[in-house]
Amino acid sequence: MGPYNKKNKIWKNIFMITTVLFLVISLVLGAVVFLNWDYISFKALMTQRYLHTDLLDELINEHVGVEPKGDFLKYFDNLSITAVADMINATGRDYYTFQYNPSQYESYSSGRSEKAAQSHIKELTPDTVYMLLTNFTDETLDFFTNSVDTIKSYDNLVLDLRDNGGGDINVILKIADNFVDDGTVMLREFRRLKTTDIKAKSEKTLAFENLVILQNGHTASASEQLITVLTYTLDGVTTVGTPTYGKYVGQTSIALLRGFYVRATTLEWIAPDGTELPEEGIIPDRSYTDEDDIITYVLEAILN
Repeated sequence: MGPYNKKNKIWKNIFMITTVLFLVISLVLGAVVFLNWDYISFKALMTQRYLHTDLLDELINEHVGVEPKGDFLKYFDNLSITAVADMINATGRDYYTFQYNPSQYESYSSGRSEKAAQSHIKELTPDTVYMLLTNFTDETLDFFTNSVDTIKSYDNLVLDLRDNGGGDINVILKIADNFVDDGTVMLREFRRLKTTDIKAKSEKTLAFENLVILQNGHTASASEQLITVLTYTLDGVTTVGTPTYGKYVGQTSIALLRGFYVRATTLEWIAPDGTELPEEGIIPDRSYTDEDDIITYVLEAILN
């Protein structure tokens, strides 16, 4: 076969591959359009031909939190997402599915970082160290990791999760890895199609004679999962305070166009033994309502 025939065969192969890819992409796009035809038609009707444009302006401004200035096509998807999320919230069964507009998400992100910076440790007695974790972010994980060498020298740890509304579940799992033996089932994750055992992935670095966890009604979500992991897998753990909030569902966040984000409830956390966690929140082992005096109570009544 001559050089010309070889080149001709190569170009034929390239043409065939390109044609097949074009057909596959066309079929996929066609299927997407077909399956979403009703919504596409509705969106075109409302953004291009709907008479009361002042009403669209008002709705987008009120419910999406941006001024559309007549550009209804740009924000109609966001209005639709908010409408669905609001209807879900109105059922009273899920308050955690919603949309952030850009300014809301920026405020949320900066607020998380500022709160994480308030986490700290201090010595209570020569045998006891106190650790406050204010939320669960990458900054919180860095703080905890950098504190391990300090707190491991103490016999007792008082872990304060009061007013900690949660955060990234992956952060609490990495924190819990320090307390739990490698391979231990820490939680069970229930999704629509499967239930997965979440296991510790590294050798534990921390062991305390006594671990006291402080909690209250604002201890929620990932904080409650950390309490579950520690109380179900360790000995010598005592919870003190008032019942926690009672949020055991998790959300998945997706970045949208133009700085918007949407969060939707996609999973539920279950105890390592498969039992569902109590709707009324985690009941403390020791009920104590005086938050100003709670550390003194712990030192005198539990660790004395």
